[in-house]
Amino acid sequence: MDEYLTVCSQKGILEVKIIHGKGKGVLRRTVESVLKRHPLVLSFKQDRGPSGWGATVVFLKGMGKDKHERKI
Repeated sequence: MDEYLTVCSQKGILEVKIIHGKGKGVLRRTVESVLKRHPLVLSFKQDRGPSGWGATVVFLKGMGKDKHERKI
């Protein structure tokens, strides 16, 4: 999940959806635990769309390409 969030932020994709399924909520709680500690995550919420509570919408900080370019 870290690599996915990092690449999305680098490419300017600042709203993403993580689908974890409905089940008993174990995977949802694990996803939320990771998101709470991730440095690129501004906020997140349960998806209110057709997927219901089987997905989490995540809002990311933008990184931009210039932060990863080498200086010569």
